[in-house]
Amino acid sequence: VNLRNERVGLVFAVLGVGAVLGMRKLGYLEYLGMDKFYGWLKDITDEAGFSSDRRTFLGMQMNIAASRNVEELWEHVKQAVQRLDFDMVELYIHGPGQTSRTLCYSKDCNGFDFCIDVQNDNLMKLELPLLDENNERIGILWLIKDMEKAVLNDYTFRRVEQLRRPVVRALSRMR
Repeated sequence: VNLRNERVGLVFAVLGVGAVLGMRKLGYLEYLGMDKFYGWLKDITDEAGFSSDRRTFLGMQMNIAASRNVEELWEHVKQAVQRLDFDMVELYIHGPGQTSRTLCYSKDCNGFDFCIDVQNDNLMKLELPLLDENNERIGILWLIKDMEKAVLNDYTFRRVEQLRRPVVRALSRMR
């Protein structure tokens, strides 16, 4: 600011140090720790696509959005759900009139008994309504994950939303 006037520069430096010390005393700098900065940096690199996990999932999103039919869409959705380590996924597609279609995948070889297993306290259950641009329901995406078997990834919820969007686009296009 004032490179030629040393006194004014010294006053600004003292004011800056005083402001930092004041913010520290008030507790504002506790939030700005290295762990917070590292988390922020991870979020930025993930959003920018620098991480290989994000690029891989982006490829899956593109495959879902480019699906030509429901069977192809379902295969790509299953791949994405397996990547996210969910135990069960169900896609309920509302068709024209009274027609509808349900597609189900379970990671467990024995299958997922909805009536029994859904009562497990360790399950995270997500029901995502699939709405088109007119807010008309075109389907429902159910995702279930047993938290006892595997913990959540840092980006699980972000990836779930990134999964929902291309499914909606593909189903809207197929109508």
